[in-house]
Amino acid sequence: MRMALVFINHAGARAAAIRQWMSAPVGARPSWRWAVLVAMAVSLCFAVAQHFATASVQDAGLQPDGGAWPDPSARYGDFALFVRAGHAILSGDLGHAYDAATVQTGPLALMWAGLFALTLHVFHATSSVGYAVSAIAMLAPTFYAVPLWASRHTPPRWLYAVASGALVVLLIPWQLSDLIVYQHPTYLWVPALWLIAAGFARQDRPVITALLLGTACGLETWAVLAVPVLLLALPSWRSRVRAGGISFVATAAVWAPFVFSGQFRMFDMTWPNTIRTPIEALLGDPTTITWQTRLVQATVIVAASIAAWFFGRGVTDAATVAVAVVAWSRVITDAQTYPYYRLPLFATTAAIVLAASAHFLRTRDRRALPALGVSGAMISLTQAEVLPGPMLAGTVLHVTALTALAASARAIPDAPSAAIGRSPSPDREPELPA
Repeated sequence: MRMALVFINHAGARAAAIRQWMSAPVGARPSWRWAVLVAMAVSLCFAVAQHFATASVQDAGLQPDGGAWPDPSARYGDFALFVRAGHAILSGDLGHAYDAATVQTGPLALMWAGLFALTLHVFHATSSVGYAVSAIAMLAPTFYAVPLWASRHTPPRWLYAVASGALVVLLIPWQLSDLIVYQHPTYLWVPALWLIAAGFARQDRPVITALLLGTACGLETWAVLAVPVLLLALPSWRSRVRAGGISFVATAAVWAPFVFSGQFRMFDMTWPNTIRTPIEALLGDPTTITWQTRLVQATVIVAASIAAWFFGRGVTDAATVAVAVVAWSRVITDAQTYPYYRLPLFATTAAIVLAASAHFLRTRDRRALPALGVSGAMISLTQAEVLPGPMLAGTVLHVTALTALAASARAIPDAPSAAIGRSPSPDREPELPA
């Protein structure tokens, strides 16, 4: 009986310590260590779900393993295309990296694919290991970038625990583990870089902001869509011009060796017009989508993001809201749709969901609830099928949703006022119970 009482008391003390630790506010900036640890835990759940999946993802191919480097055959899907181009880069044969028009990703992404495949080959890794490493590499930067805005409101740790748990719960119904299969990590890396760059821009750090934007543009061409609004997020024109120049030089340094190799065929690519969008309607419904069509699409997206930034500047984290508008506008206006296209929607919209939750938990300000509701509703629709019906009705619906997102986000301050909220956290936070 005595031993039972001792055990109960010990368990109660441990439970109280855990509650205290979970209720303690997080730091004002996320931790890379915790981002990697959470990514590893979630990736393990993803790997288990993928192992027991009853159906494979169509056209996705096999998961990367030790055989992808010596034999990047089509059975590996897009990853094989990237590995072949990455092999050319690592071998110093830059001219053959983009000699196929189907290579539509950036040089840094191709180098990642090549190095990743080579590493798996050296260690004779299985496809399960390849999948797990892919998931960790994709998720860790996202788990660091998404809470940046929310962390400035110092929410309790349990908020992030609940968010991670919700991701795991939605794993199966949303088929989240399948999104890793396509091997397009840049669709999470680029929005993560956007969010991190937005954080540095608000601190007037033009050099690091520019380098982050240059890195994003080296990963994907569409990363340039957020560059204008993130340069505007810097507080002065001097910083904007400086950052613009540095990001241009960084981007040119990455792309120039391939563009001037004489065999650069990226811009020869055309896509079938599978979904009618306002862009195609404006251009007379062409049967194929060219890079000229994409320039018109880019103009619309950049204009929408800048409008969202002007609408929220000085009131909220307008840069984060603007990059969410970029991500959504790109999907809405694109005549092509692949499941991994929606990954940026998760990252950028989740940043608003967490910020609205953190602000409400700190202040109990009910004005944050519409922002939480709108962003929560939008993130729940990221995996929805394209709605049937007239294009005009769909366009009006999407524009209304993005307008509501930008308008409701104005209730979430960029950072809390010193006079509002909880008292500062103590110098020494409660230790994680052993």
